[in-house]
Amino acid sequence: MTLTQDRRMQIYGALLLLPAAVLLSTFAYLPTILTAGRSVFAPGRAGEPSEFVGMENYAYLLEDPVFLKVAFNNFLYAVGTIPTS
Repeated sequence: MTLTQDRRMQIYGALLLLPAAVLLSTFAYLPTILTAGRSVFAPGRAGEPSEFVGMENYAYLLEDPVFLKVAFNNFLYAVGTIPTS
């Protein structure tokens, strides 16, 4: 069975993209997914399993005045620097 030139170019292109896809998945997507999964658990003590708390961690964040101030400052910084770059 022989491959056509077009099919060979498709395979070649896929093989060239494969290392970038693996690195992006390993160092960007996987940590994001794992962090999102861990964020809905309360940290367990040594030897004890973590407790599922759902969105309580996020509710706590939104009630924290320090977090709200930091988030607002980051927003102002982004609005001031992104358009000028």
